[in-house]
Amino acid sequence: MIDAIIDTDPGIDDALAILLALKSGRFRVHAMTTVAGNSPIEDTTANAEFLLALAGRGDIPLYTGARKPLQRDLVTAPVHGKGGLAGVRQDRPASLTDDAPAKTVEIVRDSTQPITLIALGPLTNVAQAILLDAEAMSRVQEIVVMGGTFGGPGNMPHGSEFNLYVDPEAADIVFRFPVRTAVVPLEVCDPLKFHSDYFKALRDEDIRRPVTRMMSGFYETLLSLKQEAGVALYDPITVYYAINPSAFKLTPRQISIGLDDSTDRGRTTGTAVIDSESSGLNFVAESLDLQAFRRDFIKLLNG
Repeated sequence: MIDAIIDTDPGIDDALAILLALKSGRFRVHAMTTVAGNSPIEDTTANAEFLLALAGRGDIPLYTGARKPLQRDLVTAPVHGKGGLAGVRQDRPASLTDDAPAKTVEIVRDSTQPITLIALGPLTNVAQAILLDAEAMSRVQEIVVMGGTFGGPGNMPHGSEFNLYVDPEAADIVFRFPVRTAVVPLEVCDPLKFHSDYFKALRDEDIRRPVTRMMSGFYETLLSLKQEAGVALYDPITVYYAINPSAFKLTPRQISIGLDDSTDRGRTTGTAVIDSESSGLNFVAESLDLQAFRRDFIKLLNG
């Protein structure tokens, strides 16, 4: 069982990642924390509340965090459609607590088991927790990050990736922090494309119906914008790393991130390192057993 905190900005692929974590039976989720990213904090939080209810896990505490990046205005991702979940969630006000970094520190400090921190959105909350209490956060077993690109074209200006482009200063803090960090970049996930038909194998109709609606809306939006045949699911693959790390090939890298708006904002570079056991190093996923993920995804969602 993996003791975890999930930090997220749902988002359709975040939604599928959250359902994967909650339905797989592989995680003891101590809390879910929300951050502004794909949508403003009100929507990401309402979406998280919706997903917890959908999975029958209203017992998991939900804390809200950053409403904007550390030093910048918020950039959102309208490709996720109305409300961030293609209009699947009914409009209702979110309950904002504004204490996610403090709660993260508290859980990590007080847990009798090492905590894995799964970060699926901009890294603002994680960076704020580190700034709040670095000693407590040094007890984190691993930070698993969906973000960056180390050879692909990126999906934002300067060849960067959305999560790190939104708050590069936060990412810089996280990547410099001396805790093991595993990064799942765009190019590892891009070869796998999904359509809504794939999810018709979900047994639980209450989950199958909203998931197929979300995926249909997501696919249609991406097709109109990019002419893509299928949807890459970055966040579920990141959660899958925590479940099955042996399906990934990791390479130790010293990661640096661009901070200049005009030239390299959010762009990641990874310098090869020799001593892979040194503290503070980051590990970048370079490949994934694609068939293992495609085989296991529905199986794990079905519980």
